[in-house]
Amino acid sequence: MTAAEARSAALQLSNERRAIDEELSSLTNVLRSQNATMNSALIDNQGFPIASIDIVAVRTARARIIALRNDRESIENRMRNLLDLALSRTDSAVWSEVGGLTPFAKVNAISPNSPAQRADMRVGDEILRFASLTAANAHRSTTNKDLGNLPSVVQRGTEIAVMVLRGGDDGNDREIKRLRLTPNDGWGGRGLLGCHLLPI
Repeated sequence: MTAAEARSAALQLSNERRAIDEELSSLTNVLRSQNATMNSALIDNQGFPIASIDIVAVRTARARIIALRNDRESIENRMRNLLDLALSRTDSAVWSEVGGLTPFAKVNAISPNSPAQRADMRVGDEILRFASLTAANAHRSTTNKDLGNLPSVVQRGTEIAVMVLRGGDDGNDREIKRLRLTPNDGWGGRGLLGCHLLPI
């Protein structure tokens, strides 16, 4: 399979995942309308069906949710395999469309011997994910791109999974890199990371 074919297949899977998410949301609303969850009781302490609950509707929704969750997991596993191929030479727009992530910060300085340098972060890397942060939650507000939530995930000695987009400015030879960054204040410089990030 070529990279182009992998991208096309991954996009199709992304659409399927989106449809599953929409159906899951609808089914979750069914449970909420019955004041039920995936694990809540449907019978009372005496073993009788709870009169206020549509048991058939709840059981049907639960069964469908379980099936959809399994389908979603399978789709995501297939997407990961395709992304390894499709994103080996691509740009951030394709990654955004396929993986649901867009860069939210760019590395514009790396200090020598710093945790960032040891993690192989490089100037020009665009940050797609930093621990639990993505473009959706890295900033304190949607109108002020300040990376204000970054300090909340940086703790001395606690390893951080970082996903970056790396490559040429012209969109060629770009690739996804998964890095491991361990903040530390004993590396001889200022801060725990030793890098400077600009919001984008």
